[in-house]
Amino acid sequence: MTRRRRGGHIIIELTGIMSKFSRVHATWLVSWLALGLVTGCGMASAAVAQTRSMSSKHVTLQFPAEREILGRELSAEAERCYDYMNRAMDGGLPRNITVALDWNASGSTWNFRTGRVMIGMDHPASSSDAKKFLNHALPLGIARLGLINLSQGGQREDTEFLFEGMSEILAHEYNHSTRTLDAAWAIARLLDEEGLLGLAQQRIWSEFSGGRQSHRNAAPGITFLLIQREIDRTRPVKFFSALKKNSLLNALNTAFKTTAAELEAAWLKRVREYEIPDEIVVQAGEGPKVTGVDFSEGGADGARAVHLTLKIDGLAGGFRAENIFVRDLRSGKAFPARNAPGIASSDGVATAGGSAQEFVATIPVAADVPAGRYEYQVVVIDEAGNLGQTMRSYELK
Repeated sequence: MTRRRRGGHIIIELTGIMSKFSRVHATWLVSWLALGLVTGCGMASAAVAQTRSMSSKHVTLQFPAEREILGRELSAEAERCYDYMNRAMDGGLPRNITVALDWNASGSTWNFRTGRVMIGMDHPASSSDAKKFLNHALPLGIARLGLINLSQGGQREDTEFLFEGMSEILAHEYNHSTRTLDAAWAIARLLDEEGLLGLAQQRIWSEFSGGRQSHRNAAPGITFLLIQREIDRTRPVKFFSALKKNSLLNALNTAFKTTAAELEAAWLKRVREYEIPDEIVVQAGEGPKVTGVDFSEGGADGARAVHLTLKIDGLAGGFRAENIFVRDLRSGKAFPARNAPGIASSDGVATAGGSAQEFVATIPVAADVPAGRYEYQVVVIDEAGNLGQTMRSYELK
């Protein structure tokens, strides 16, 4: 067998092959080679055909062919969102961007050098209503790309919480859904009671957040930046721009004209003054509710503890146990909930149908706490910003 090129094409010649194979075998070999070439080209063509693109003035939207109706509905919205975010960030977005929707990815990525946003659609909220999911995910992704471009790649482990917070602020302002941000103050207050709020805690982003985007994880950055916006609405944009050439602490000083320690003190003071309301209703008829609590006293190795089993109703897609906080009014501390034993979960999201409404939590009790009845509060906050709570008590014997 020899190969030679003619007119830009590769010609395969079977020379001397008949001396070893019959004519039938040679015919079979040629057919097999032709089939491989045709099949390979067909597969390549099919792969290309699976993706559709729609372009507007500044945005190219990419989506699977089978999602073309959704893509067409989203194209004009993407251009409007681009215009809004670019104005909000004083021209911070690249001139042209690409937004790709990927149903095989669970997270999102942003590349300011190529101007590309990839929105992962493999998410419980997307599975139930892709369009509703994108109403928030699209502006969130474009806002994040703009902030990263404005800072020229200033998104790092120690600055991530501020990118999370500002992206959420801009996305909710675009959607006229800033009522959702009210719950960020309650989350921040509860995180503080868990010992998880402060610049030192938030600068270790991967440890604090588990690498996930959520309302709980964005709350510290939201509250920190909202305080600065009250003083001067342009301050946060100046901060992200200052990150181009500065560390986090230097950028804070440059943009906010004070030290990081003073900014943190003002932030924590404001959070600790916040009184958690009985409820926050973002959309009527929606939101989590505590429908039952069982408790028992006990502990391992002689340690005292109160164990709670919490029954929560009205949960939406993507709800995690970390959205449930148990406040022990005796100690002034808050404690996180966990999925109940035996409940299957995916990335922390309970997936076992009706039984996904059951969670557990533990309140540690010091040995010198006297017997008596003590109050605690269960606060549940979903991703939409709906808040529900109930006051209960436990008895120590």
